[in-house]
Formats: sequence, structure tokens, C-alpha cells
Amino acid sequence: MADGGELEGAFGEDAADPETEAAAIEANSAAVGIAMDAAGGHAKARADASVVLLRAQTRLVDLQVKHFDEERRLAIEAAKIKRVMDWLKLAGLAAVAVVLSGAAIGLALVFWSASHDHSLVLESFSVPPDIAEHQLDGEELAALVADRLADIDEHSQSFRASATYQTDWGHEIHIELPATGVSLGELDRVLRERLGHQTRIGGVLYHDSGALRLSVRTGGGGAQEVEGDDEHIDALATKAAEAIFEKTQPYAYSKYLEFAGRMDEAMTVARKLADAGPPSESAWAWAQISNLLSARDLPGAYQAGMRSVAIDPNLALGWLNAANPLFLMGHDQAAVDLLARSVDVARNGGGGLSPIGLHTAIDGSAAGLMVLRADYLPAADIYRTMTTQLYAYSSETDSRSTNEAAALVAAHDVSGSRRLSVMSDARTITLLYYSDAYVAVEYQRAVEMEDWPAAIAAAQLQLDALAKAPEGPELTRYARERFALPNEAYALARAGRLGEALAISNTLAEDCYLCLRTKGRIAALAGNWPEVDRAFGSAVRQNPELPFADLDWGRALLTRGDLVGAIRHFSTAARLAPHFADPLEYWGDVLAAQGRPSDAIAKYAAAAPFAPAWGALHLAWGEALSKAGQADLARKQFALAGRLDLTAANRAKLAQDSAAAARPL
Repeated sequence: MADGGELEGAFGEDAADPETEAAAIEANSAAVGIAMDAAGGHAKARADASVVLLRAQTRLVDLQVKHFDEERRLAIEAAKIKRVMDWLKLAGLAAVAVVLSGAAIGLALVFWSASHDHSLVLESFSVPPDIAEHQLDGEELAALVADRLADIDEHSQSFRASATYQTDWGHEIHIELPATGVSLGELDRVLRERLGHQTRIGGVLYHDSGALRLSVRTGGGGAQEVEGDDEHIDALATKAAEAIFEKTQPYAYSKYLEFAGRMDEAMTVARKLADAGPPSESAWAWAQISNLLSARDLPGAYQAGMRSVAIDPNLALGWLNAANPLFLMGHDQAAVDLLARSVDVARNGGGGLSPIGLHTAIDGSAAGLMVLRADYLPAADIYRTMTTQLYAYSSETDSRSTNEAAALVAAHDVSGSRRLSVMSDARTITLLYYSDAYVAVEYQRAVEMEDWPAAIAAAQLQLDALAKAPEGPELTRYARERFALPNEAYALARAGRLGEALAISNTLAEDCYLCLRTKGRIAALAGNWPEVDRAFGSAVRQNPELPFADLDWGRALLTRGDLVGAIRHFSTAARLAPHFADPLEYWGDVLAAQGRPSDAIAKYAAAAPFAPAWGALHLAWGEALSKAGQADLARKQFALAGRLDLTAANRAKLAQDSAAAARPL
């Protein structure tokens, strides 16, 4: 047992660490092996040695496992530390990359901003010492001129986008102070000067023979000089600003002069630009000439507009300005064709229109086209939702609500139109240069209600306003002869004053759509059927895609008793204007007169969505339903008609029809 104890003690728990203990176990295991060999046949000694050896081997395995586990743990910890270090390294690299990228992007933005700078920069002016000491120095004079430039810019709005100007400074005006050393601001200034498209203005104020002269250089070759005195330096600054504007942005300067009422000067600038300006400005110049001529020479305005689009067919403003004088001359079909082209061009980019120009050319012109094609309710919706306009016609209202009201009356909704604030007819007839359209809501309402004395009075108010020639003799002549007089003549004829109406009708132009329609309507009231056919036939030939002459012609034939002829013209009008309620309603009247109430009901139902507030339509619908034996539906239509606008004659008829429908069968 003593030998066994010694062997066991050799593998005790006193080793310093697992690695040392493992080495000792390996050494002693070898010794145990030698001892077993020496024991030879001594069975008990060999058994004890075997037990000791097994325990030693087990202990060795445990220590090795513990060692390997420790190594694994340390390796994992090292891997974690390495991963953290790698992440920190990546984060550092990323931070450096972000900083460098930000710097690169910032630098790129600086260069991009500098290269796209179109601003107007006024350098400090040179000023005589006496002026600088007692009145203002060079920086203050530059600031004064800058203020005047900003004022001109604000009053030179147009349908043209500023980016289309050959010299575009984007409404940005800066005063440049003298440099005080190297800085980021100075670097930015140098970059903008070298890489950008700045318009730089400098100037010298000096005494000359008792007067003050201000010479400004605009970088366009040569200086502009203006003269004044030291008591009116503000006026001198205004002259200088105007000279700068004319030199750098002649088109915008022409608009400024136009809005200032200096029409002849505006025309001079526009013609100079058209004749001597670069090709990129020529089309715009002719569009402006067309606009300016619309107050004094309507045929010339049309020709100038066509010259504009001949140079640039993608200029929506050119098409619009060519169309407007045609409307005022009564050439409705030709005007519609050009206006439609303007809308198409605007919808496909606009050819350089500003946002308000696009808004007007697309929304405003599209609404005008709808009215001319008898699609009234969508037009009224557009006018109601239009949010901006270039010209303010009146302090209390504007043309949008007036146009909306006119569209509603045309859709037979007089009450709806009365809920809107509109300009008087006498006011609208004095704004043709701005509106390019004849509008007379008060006259329309009177005609719709068949209040002929009121219609005559409304037309006379427009004639009285025109007698003062508010916009010049040319525009006054066309407005009088091609709008106000035809309206008065028709009202006179309907009021029974046929002789006066015929006297006016005989003077009306033969190339004016409203004039020819008025001739035909008055001839029908006079029973002159050859003249009816001649006048309406001429109106249709000149304006083949417009529905109104066919509608008038059909109504005349209906009163004559030519029901087949009436249907032919009503069907043509309905084909030309699919959303026009009137030809469908009158077509229904013909069918009812032919004893076909069911067919008439179908036409009335088709017309109703396009004029839901038309009292006469619902009255006729109720009568057809009553004749078709549908008494309950008839009473509903009569009740609806009673809540809508009706003429005095129709209201009396409604009372009779309602009483008849209420009687038991």
C-alpha cells in the first residue's frame, strides 16, 4: 500500500497550473509504466499501478480539455476584440469618406451654383467727392439704382419665363462691396464672376457743364449715359435703371413701358428688338408687337402674331396673340383654330412660358375654347378654380368670376350666375385690350329671361361706354360694330321694334360670326326666309366647326314649321358640340311637335346633364312625360322646373301644366 500511496501522491492537486500539471502527469505516467514493467508478475503491484495510470490518464484528459477550452475562450475573446477594432476602423474610414464626400459635394455645389449664376451685380459707383460728402456715396448710389431696377422688374411681368431672356438675371440683384481680403466669400465671388453668367453693372457719376451725368456700363459693349442734376438724383437713378433694363432685357423693358401706359415707347423697344435683336429674341418681340397692336390695329396684331410663330412654331404666346385679335374681329373659327394650337403647344412645354403664362395659356385658353364649343359647365369649373392672373382688372372683382358667370348663363343657370360678383357690362367693354374677349353678363341674363327692355338697356350701356373710346378708335369701332350693335339689334327685334333692328342689321359686317347670326335671326322674325338662309349659310361656311349658326338656323326653321329642316340643323349642332344642351332640347321640341313624346323624352334626358338648371328644359320634359302617360314623372319634372329660372311666359305655362297634371285621370 505504501508504494500505491506514493504513486497516488505523485498526481495530487498541487500543480501550479494545468500546463505544468499536465507535463508532470505525462512524466509520471512514463514512470508508472516502468514500474509496471518492473513489477512483472507481481499481480497486486500491477493492479495498483494500473489504477494509478488510469487516474493519471483521466486527469490528463481533463486538463487537456480545460486547456483547450481556455484557448477557445481566449480565441473567441480575441476575435470579438478584433471585430470591434475592425468595426471601429471601418467607422473611421466611413467618417473620413463622409467628410471627404461632403467636402466634394459642397465644392461641386459651389462650382455648380457659380456656373449657373445669372444674377445682376452692381459694383460700387464712382461718385464725385462733393456728392459723396453731402448726398450719397458710390455704394449708396448703386443701391438706389438697384432699388429702381427691382421696381421695374416687378412691373414688367409677362407670360414669358425669365430663363428665356438672352440676358437673364433671374430677378436677382446684388450690390458688390469692395473686397477686403481672401475669404470664402471672396472665393465665391471670383467663381461666380469667372464661371457664371452674371450681368455686372458699373457706373461713374460726374459733373458736366453744370449738369450731372451718370454713365453706366452693362458689359454689352458701350456705356449708357443719362443726364440730370444734383437736386434730383432719384430721377437720375430711375433713368439709369431704365437704360440698364433696356440694354439687358429689352423685351421685359417693353412690358414695363406697356404697364406704365407708355405704349409708343414700348412699341419702339419691341420693334427695335424684332429688327436688330438676336434670332432668339425675334419671335418674342413679334409676339409683343402683336400684343401692343391689339389696341390700335387688329389685322396688324394678327399678322404680327403669325410672324412670331413663323419664326418659332413652338411659341404658345405667339399663337395666343394671333388668335385674340381674330376674336375681336368676329372671325371665330380662325380664332378657335389658333387658340387650340396655343393650348396644345402650352401643354407640351409652352415654348418658354412662365408659370402664370402656362396657367393662362392652358387653363384660361382651354376654358375659352370650351365656351366656344358650348361645353359650358367644365369651362365654369376652370374659371372658378383658377387661382392666379396676370392683370388685375378691377379692385372689387376680376375677369375669372365674370367669365364663370357668363358660362353659367350660357348653361341656362341665371341664378347661379347671380351668386357671383361680376363686372358690369359697361366695365368689361372697356377692358378688351386686357381680356381679348367680349363679355356681357347683364345682357346675357336679360336675354335668357326674355326681359327685352333690360337687354336693350344693357346693350345701350355698352354703347355709351364705347362712345368715350376708352381704348382708342380702332378697338372701339370693332367692339361697337361687331358686338354691342348686334346685341342691341337682336334685343330690339325681340322687343317688337323690328324697323330699328333691321336698320342696324343692314349695317352689320359680312365677315363677323355674331353679325351674320344676328342678321339671320332678325330676318326670321321679319319673315324674310331667303335672307335667313343666306345669312346663316354664310355664317356656317365661314365657321364650319362651330355649332351656334346651325342652332339658330334650326330654331328659325322650327318657327317656320319646317320640322325636317330644323332637325337637320339641330343634329349638326349636336354633332359639332356634343356637350351642348340647346340643340338636343330643341330637337326634343321638334319630336314632341311631331307627336313622338317618347323620342322627345330621350332627347331631353340627353340634354339635362349639360344644363341641369335649365327650367325650360324640365318644363318641356314634363310636358312630354305627361303626353306619354307618365303622370308621376311629369309632376316631378314640373316641380323641378318650378324651382329653376323661368321666363314669365314659361312660368304661366308651368302653372297650367301643373294644374292639368294634378287633376285625376
